[in-house]
Amino acid sequence: MAVLVLLNTYPVWLLQRSVFTGKHTSLSGQASFLAGELSLDGINPERVGWIMEILYEKVPEADRVTVCAADGLVVYDSAPISRQTGRYFVSQDVLAALSGQDIFRSAFQNEVFVSQMTVPIIVYGKVTGVLHISQYDSEQGKILLDLHTNLLMASFVIFLIALMLGLMISVMLTQRFTEFLKTIGIFSAGNYDYSMPVRGKGEMAEMAGKLNHLAEILKQTESSRQQFVADASHELKTPLASMKLLADSILQTPDMPQELIREFISDIGDETDRLSHMTETLLRLSKAEALGRQNTVIELAVVIRRAVRMLLPLAAGAEVELRCVLDDGCRIMGNEDDLYQIVFNLLDNAVKYNNSGGQVIVSCSGQDDKVCITVKDSGAGIPQKDLPSIFERFYRVDKARSRETGGTGLGLSIVAHITERMNGEISVESEFGAGSEFTVFFPSASP
Repeated sequence: MAVLVLLNTYPVWLLQRSVFTGKHTSLSGQASFLAGELSLDGINPERVGWIMEILYEKVPEADRVTVCAADGLVVYDSAPISRQTGRYFVSQDVLAALSGQDIFRSAFQNEVFVSQMTVPIIVYGKVTGVLHISQYDSEQGKILLDLHTNLLMASFVIFLIALMLGLMISVMLTQRFTEFLKTIGIFSAGNYDYSMPVRGKGEMAEMAGKLNHLAEILKQTESSRQQFVADASHELKTPLASMKLLADSILQTPDMPQELIREFISDIGDETDRLSHMTETLLRLSKAEALGRQNTVIELAVVIRRAVRMLLPLAAGAEVELRCVLDDGCRIMGNEDDLYQIVFNLLDNAVKYNNSGGQVIVSCSGQDDKVCITVKDSGAGIPQKDLPSIFERFYRVDKARSRETGGTGLGLSIVAHITERMNGEISVESEFGAGSEFTVFFPSASP
């Protein structure tokens, strides 16, 4: 609208200024010519009329010429209806001209350019009269009106086009945003299988792609949550069922021997410890997935030695040799408790699932801008079909042996989550019957 207003005002104003300037130049020249001729004989009423009749044809742009004496008495007027004597012509312009000034006025009125030029008639340095020229130009007024009309029509067409385009764009944007709101509503209802159409290029298409990607993430998260609830329920159900069975057996058998009662109560205690251990492990996994831990520079060798000291009794009881090959100076940025949890879980698994007389070797070293921790054991190894799933929650390769050792299937899941949060990577190589080797890489904090 601002552009259209400017389009309808500036060209018209510019044309008016141009016409005013042309009129000023033209009438000023004609007035100077006539005033110069009249100044030769002075204001003689008898000669002024005769001179003006001769000179009037030489000023074709002047529609009316009036000459008056110094007292304002009209001595000549080219208008037929005003050619009578005894009239006085007094105005602000005449008074200004009698004082020696040239006065020009021009205006656009009633579709006509009205221009007036008033100049003094000077004889021997003295103002003896005034010459007044009037012009009425309807042709250029018509040109100005036609221009204004054409601009109005063009502005109206432009306004209609802009309005239509604006409505089209608004409808398109509204439809697109409606699709976004519809998609968000579908996702909010838990239906993550829906995919928003990605059309064209630009920000809208990118937003649709991001929204679909978010739906995929939410779908995976929801699937993981449901799987976790199902796995946790299954794992908790077994010890609870055993405890209930043992307790019912004691209550329903009044004459049960004391030794059998103590054995059942001991079994209930073992199942309770198992549930407690599983609950603590789930809490550690929840902490491993939380953010906001404070990071510091950690010396890997120090943390690994601490974890090894804690597991030496377990290794001795299982008749497993636990060895360290550590390079000093390996440092990373992270949380020391998290790193300890990674090392402890890997070593704990390597010892528990090893063979009697086997060995576990833990090492750390620097490689370019990374440091790595390696835990290698001589246990039974992991079948190739199970390798992709070992970092999932509650996954066990050998369920029977895991229950014997008190495993919950959460240790490696905790390791994977903490490693990912610390910007690290974990990999595993294993040969069934020959042992496994876990390697964890972290960005180095060393110079």
